[in-house]
Amino acid sequence: MRRECARAHRPGDSGLALIATLWIMAVLSVLATEYLYMVHLDTRMAENVVDRTQLEYAAKAGIAQFTRVLAEDDTTYDDAVEEWAQTIEGELEDPTIATKTYAYELTATDENALVDVNAADESLITGLLGLTAALEDERPTIAQAIVAARPFRSPGDVARAEGMTADILYGGEQIEGAEQATPLINLITVYAVDKNVQTGGEERTNINDADANALVQGLTGQDGAELLSQGEAEAITAQRDEEQFDSLGDLMDVPAISQSVLDSVRDQLSTEDSDDNDDERTNVNSASADDLAQVDGLDEGTGEAIVRHRDDNGDYGSVDDIRDAMLLNRDDMKWVVDKATIAGEDTLRGVVNINTASQEILALLPGMDADKAQAIIERRETAPEGSSQDEPQSSPFKTLGELLDVEQIDDDTFKQLVNTITYRAQAFRVQANGLTPEGEAVARIAAVLDRSGDGIETRYWLTN
Repeated sequence: MRRECARAHRPGDSGLALIATLWIMAVLSVLATEYLYMVHLDTRMAENVVDRTQLEYAAKAGIAQFTRVLAEDDTTYDDAVEEWAQTIEGELEDPTIATKTYAYELTATDENALVDVNAADESLITGLLGLTAALEDERPTIAQAIVAARPFRSPGDVARAEGMTADILYGGEQIEGAEQATPLINLITVYAVDKNVQTGGEERTNINDADANALVQGLTGQDGAELLSQGEAEAITAQRDEEQFDSLGDLMDVPAISQSVLDSVRDQLSTEDSDDNDDERTNVNSASADDLAQVDGLDEGTGEAIVRHRDDNGDYGSVDDIRDAMLLNRDDMKWVVDKATIAGEDTLRGVVNINTASQEILALLPGMDADKAQAIIERRETAPEGSSQDEPQSSPFKTLGELLDVEQIDDDTFKQLVNTITYRAQAFRVQANGLTPEGEAVARIAAVLDRSGDGIETRYWLTN
């Protein structure tokens, strides 16, 4: 029994117990440290979630600020130097910590500066594909596939068109020394829209259904001066009865005298003076506008158009040639084009803003080329004559009619182009970022805002 007690109290046993105790304490210490670390990590993760949430709210605050800018924008045209086109920066205060703020920044671009793939024809889409990585012989087929697959809900939805690839839509690896291709996604939209109203917001006159009296009252000249006579307005309705107007440019091809009116007055007109005193016909090659207005069936406006054409082009070879006298000249169209429409809808889809579109896109529009596109850009970026340094150093187009002031835009180009363009922006793509103190964008919101209706609507929203 003494041997067993002695064996139980050997000196080495105390050392082993101490070592075991120390190991246990070490393990517990590690576990405690690990636990504290996990608690700290969880706390930081929770703080990060809170910070990210607050930064997302900051980004939303940026969009709210941009919405106010749009609501207060009272200019009747839109270009890239307006307040909405400038970067918006600000801070959102932390609701729990008075000294803490969350920064945001927002940039916006005009959707009408792009080509709407839901409205563009195959020719325009084929031209767009020429700016991308699409192979030349594949472009027409892909364009046809895009048209066949519409409508698209977003620009990225174009990916479902047959033949579309990631390289074409989003851009692939650029080869050094090769011509740089533009991703199609940077050229297209599905949100391009404009209000179908005059510069000041007044209702436009639909030349496809307005009667002659409405045309006289609606299609006025500078400062609202009467531009059309009753006879000229009736010439428009007579032309429309033969075929509906497909373009505002068709107004430039309306004869000042309809065929039915010409048939009724032909016997009262001649192209040379007669020695016969009994010949009371009016010579269209020498008569004044007032003389022509005295002819039963003509009026002063028609007479002025006949004389104007004669002065510009020489004498008429026959009475029937007075049908070559057009109703509206280039100067008249400057005033009429913004007051007229061929559409009954409140909005116009797919129009391109000539104040914000790039040269590449302008050059692809109907009737256009690179030189004409450059002429438009030079006009809009040139400081107004006599302007001071304190004034805007640009000359944006304030109506479609001002496009006729550009020498390179001839009548034929204008006729083809006018239905596809605008001078306003109604839909905006915004990128709002919530920023860390180091300036890193953590919370990002992409949205499209549309003000073409009664208020400002969100057409697209993505948070990441």
